[in-house]
Amino acid sequence: MTLIVTALIGDYALIAADSKQSYHYNTMLKKTIVSVHPFTDSRITSANGSFFVGSGNTDVLNELNLHFSATANINPEQLFDFNSNLKVVEKNSDFDRLHYITLLRKASGGFVDVSYVQINDTDHIIYKFETKTPVDYDFVVIPPMDLDGEYLNEGLEYYIKRMPEINDIYIIEAITEFYRVTRNLSDYISSGFHFILLHKSNPDIVKFIQN
Repeated sequence: MTLIVTALIGDYALIAADSKQSYHYNTMLKKTIVSVHPFTDSRITSANGSFFVGSGNTDVLNELNLHFSATANINPEQLFDFNSNLKVVEKNSDFDRLHYITLLRKASGGFVDVSYVQINDTDHIIYKFETKTPVDYDFVVIPPMDLDGEYLNEGLEYYIKRMPEINDIYIIEAITEFYRVTRNLSDYISSGFHFILLHKSNPDIVKFIQN
């Protein structure tokens, strides 16, 4: 599992995720062992100006990255279809598919389209983020398995509302502080995290932040 933030904040779009992790159940110790990947091992994949990240099996995420890394104009339906049709060794496991996929992509007119896909056993829900004013915001926090999503959404909103104004500097500070505090609440959140920040009307300028 992981901690993922997807948001529109004013004229900025972002996705953020902690570093990759792997899990396996040790039968001798009778516990799940968490292996954190290298600090620089980002879950976020770049694909011709679009960016996406998933929550769930790391091997499945790697397959998704390989398949779409050179694809132009990715849409949420493509990500869902590929994820659903993967042949995974661990069948009937809760971890054999991605449960959420978030996507930042260039849309018509040069603007950024932000969406996320919530995946159930046989279906999916696509949510598209919208803001109506330069000070409006729309976001979702996808939590690890041991934390409450509503609680984390309230926590992130607290940091967003504390910003003196909406600009890239204050957004970076708010997301960094949110991750710094939240990663102390769960063993399933890596100490390192990465995020992509774009201006909605100028998506060719990308800020990649690593902490």
